[in-house]
Amino acid sequence: MSKDLRFIRSEQKLKEAFLNIIVKQDFDEITVLNLCKEANINRITFYQHYKDKYELLNDIFKDMQDEAVKNLPIREKENNLEKDPYKTVSNYLYYFVEALSKRINLVISISKHYAGYIYFAFANFFEIRFKEMIQSSGISRALKYDMNQTISFVSGGVMNFIVSGVKQGKYNNFEKLFYDAKNLFLDILQGNVIYKK
Repeated sequence: MSKDLRFIRSEQKLKEAFLNIIVKQDFDEITVLNLCKEANINRITFYQHYKDKYELLNDIFKDMQDEAVKNLPIREKENNLEKDPYKTVSNYLYYFVEALSKRINLVISISKHYAGYIYFAFANFFEIRFKEMIQSSGISRALKYDMNQTISFVSGGVMNFIVSGVKQGKYNNFEKLFYDAKNLFLDILQGNVIYKK
């Protein structure tokens, strides 16, 4: 069953409200009532869409995943006509970081509340998607080190690169930060750092 336009708009308003509030308040302090006020909808409408704020946050992460998957064929046509599985994983992660860059408020919040729920929820989500890509591409056999440790290392490293860039104020514009993060991913994934020779 497809969602009607009002349903879709309400979800979008809630997601935008969340991303607006998250830079002002710690995730633990955000309430459904805050979200409803910011989105200009009632609590009943909220609960028609989400069980709680955790489910809303997971839906925002899922949107990022969907964006990355949707855009993957575009990049594959541009730079991976030979269907190299290493490049496919790199291209997917490139678009995942691109999707994150469109939600800069989320990044700012993650950098402010470094050890909070939102940081760990994102890290977990990111690692799961990265692992799926490694496994589906078949390149897990070519990893030098344990797959789970490698995934944690690479995804945590790039995520911390982004978070520390925001936290330290080293970047005058976020486009450059995300450009550098995407290139860091490409350098790691397309080099021989994590793969057997």
